[in-house]
Amino acid sequence: MSQRNVDVDVLKGIGIILMILGHCSLTYAFKKGIFLFHMPLFFLVSGFLYKDKSLRIIVSTNLKKIIFPYIITGCVIWIGKCLQGNYDWGISLLLANGSREVLNSSALKEYSVGPLWFLMAYFVAMFFFYYISQWSNKKCIAILIILFEFSIVFVHFLGLLPFDIFPAVAACVFLFAGLCYRNNQSKVDGFLRKWYSLVIGIAVSLLCVWKGGLSMASHIYTLNILQIISASFVSWLLFKLIVHARKTVLLNINMKGVEWIGRNSLLIMCIHSIDYNLGHPTFIQMLLTNENIPSNVLIQCVSMSLFIVLISFLIVKIPFIRNIFSVI
Repeated sequence: MSQRNVDVDVLKGIGIILMILGHCSLTYAFKKGIFLFHMPLFFLVSGFLYKDKSLRIIVSTNLKKIIFPYIITGCVIWIGKCLQGNYDWGISLLLANGSREVLNSSALKEYSVGPLWFLMAYFVAMFFFYYISQWSNKKCIAILIILFEFSIVFVHFLGLLPFDIFPAVAACVFLFAGLCYRNNQSKVDGFLRKWYSLVIGIAVSLLCVWKGGLSMASHIYTLNILQIISASFVSWLLFKLIVHARKTVLLNINMKGVEWIGRNSLLIMCIHSIDYNLGHPTFIQMLLTNENIPSNVLIQCVSMSLFIVLISFLIVKIPFIRNIFSVI
């Protein structure tokens, strides 16, 4: 087994925590700040770790590691939805988030898989990226820009396609960015560490928080390519801060929990998807509505995060769960 990149695991752990917090009742500004980069981060990491393999291996591996957990988690949610009287939610599982536009013309319900969109988008993106990555860098950039701009226009007028195809197109942009960073890490680091690069990166990111908006699930990039730049820059900046922080013994020890979350990010994402789609457990609902407890955002964020991580920590002991979700 190849040695894991601990810095990457910590980065993924922070991304998962931000994903959970992004679904809490935070202020609009905080949510925009989180959504600025938290899901692109995972595709950038995947590009950073990408290895050339045959299409057969890519598809078979991701069927087992991505689609199988998607189906298992989706079936658990569907059973819960049926118990709540929502029998047709399974349509969402079949079509992913694209089912919203497919069905909204004839139904008032919104069909959405919630955070599970990421898994379907990842599977489709890896399939696309296999072909895109065969081209030279210049051709890759041209193809990705054309596909991305076309998808933005298409979604604006006609909405999403099933199977998270358009989010997968944007994911390919981040996959390519992550791959380019790995292949030119010292050059990119040297360039981005220059004072003017940092000023421009921070300015663009603040602009995207102030005037822009990014939602990979809904394929929203308000400021277009600037959203791609800011997401990549903030993810890079966070990664370098983690690398620097881990050189401090005390901070390195305190990051062990976040590292565990990153190593088991797939399981935690799926647990969060169940919680997101079915609603919080009764005791958390009571906690959030108890008149004797100040109902504030901090309590919600802490209780939600601790609950999901605790459940994940407990069920990883089950061999069946470990095999399905590739628990390490």
